[in-house]
Amino acid sequence: TDVRKFLQTLYKQIHVSGASGNATGRNIHQKDLASALKMCAAVAAITYGDKDVDFAMSVYDGIQEY
Repeated sequence: TDVRKFLQTLYKQIHVSGASGNATGRNIHQKDLASALKMCAAVAAITYGDKDVDFAMSVYDGIQEY
């Protein structure tokens, strides 16, 4: 799965449709450990930190920490 596309969809589900959380599985566990940890941090930034997709991508890319 394209990471940016996934994070954009997640952002819309939470911030546009009003979902209060998410259930993310396959998009994390099918990655290698390092990528999975970055994906978890990016998802958490959107879900818990009220951050936007660009910030979450910078977390995934290792530029920002969350």
